Amino acid sequence: MQDDRFMFLRAFFRNPRQISAIAPSSQNLAEAMVSQIPLDARRVIELGAGTGVFTRAILDSGIDPCALDVIEMDEGFSALLRQRHQRLRVHRRRAEEIAGIGLAPADAMVSGLPLLSMSERSQGAILEGAFSLLVPSAPFIQFTYGPSVPLRARLLRELGLTSTRTTRIWRNWPPATVHVLRRSRLSVAPCRQAPASDDRVRVAR
Repeated sequence: MQDDRFMFLRAFFRNPRQISAIAPSSQNLAEAMVSQIPLDARRVIELGAGTGVFTRAILDSGIDPCALDVIEMDEGFSALLRQRHQRLRVHRRRAEEIAGIGLAPADAMVSGLPLLSMSERSQGAILEGAFSLLVPSAPFIQFTYGPSVPLRARLLRELGLTSTRTTRIWRNWPPATVHVLRRSRLSVAPCRQAPASDDRVRVAR
């Protein structure tokens, strides 16, 4: 929507490092992101929701609003999300603080954060907090405008994560690539057995 683009642009000029884009993500990118959520997912966490393009796609895929926690630091975006989705839990907190909010474990995490523009320290804090809340084998779904995953290989190794590039969305401006991060199987404690895998993925309607 035109109002969303104006709001996004205003937020970008107010804090370009936090927003890192001059327009909301496209519906094509939203559908590609949400298609990576497992079909049997019941609880989802979204980081950096902005105007709610991914939020709407997550809800349209069948996730109940009461089972979706949204982390959004920007005051204007947070207010907009609460206005549009009154049953949604919107937390106006920094993504680095996710582990201390008191959220229930999630089956997937969808991230609209500009990880590429963040320090390695912030990236590490976000991912450590995120994977402390994700059940074993759950995906952390991230997009980037760059040519590869927006994380150093050293950080992935230190956190015991693997990254899979899924698809390039050309009908987004700028074009974006979707990556899925997961815990390496070797990093899962032996006393915690991952559930049987399901190769199916949820498709946004």
